[in-house]
Amino acid sequence: MNPEILYPSYRELLKADKIMARKFIIQTYQKTGNISKVARIFKTTRKTVRQIIKRYEAKGEKGLKDIKEAKEFSLQDPNTHRRDNNSREEEDRIW
Repeated sequence: MNPEILYPSYRELLKADKIMARKFIIQTYQKTGNISKVARIFKTTRKTVRQIIKRYEAKGEKGLKDIKEAKEFSLQDPNTHRRDNNSREEEDRIW
């Protein structure tokens, strides 16, 4: 019997429990030692598997939690990454 058939996709696991999904990736990698095989088993990319492993090796269990960067970015002043209107008007006059 093919063991790859017994595993749900990583995307399906994420819907149920994100941390547990990442733990499954780590455990499977520890058993196989093969990133490509883990990606194939969970129907995801090698890049995703590498990112999960890298975060786990760097931060342990804490590395399995979601990264809050996107949330922190959205809390910033929305105008901090935009040019002010005066500089835009000056550019328009030049062209």
